[in-house]
Amino acid sequence: MEDLTGFNYLATKANVMKIVKEYRRSKRALASFSYGLKSPVMSDMPKGTAFGNSSEDMLTKQLHSQQVVNQFEGAVNALFDTMLIDCMDAFFTAEHALSIEEFAYKFHVSQKSVNRIKKRTLARFCETYVYSDLLVLDDEYESVS
Repeated sequence: MEDLTGFNYLATKANVMKIVKEYRRSKRALASFSYGLKSPVMSDMPKGTAFGNSSEDMLTKQLHSQQVVNQFEGAVNALFDTMLIDCMDAFFTAEHALSIEEFAYKFHVSQKSVNRIKKRTLARFCETYVYSDLLVLDDEYESVS
């Protein structure tokens, strides 16, 4: 059994939700970029606000969005346990998150164990997402407040 104590669940969840929001935004952006890219126009004019290089900006945003999506999906897939992946999808990345009762019914677990599964999922995701320090330990949280 894993030790699920020692980290602040609410502060950690807030950090993860920032990453989830950026993931959703990037996912939507990737869908809109698929048709608008064209080859950049080269000119001797410097890039200015009125005549900016919109193709270059769009390409930069698309590459950043693709990187964010790949990092997030890689961390979710690195959880290795299908229950944890489903929990991440159900509670954190879904547009309409499942209730505890719905999750317990869908995955045939008791309602008491759903909170332990959520904590384990959050802790594992923070371990596998190496691009940012998401996990907030209890002593760190107390020293900040």
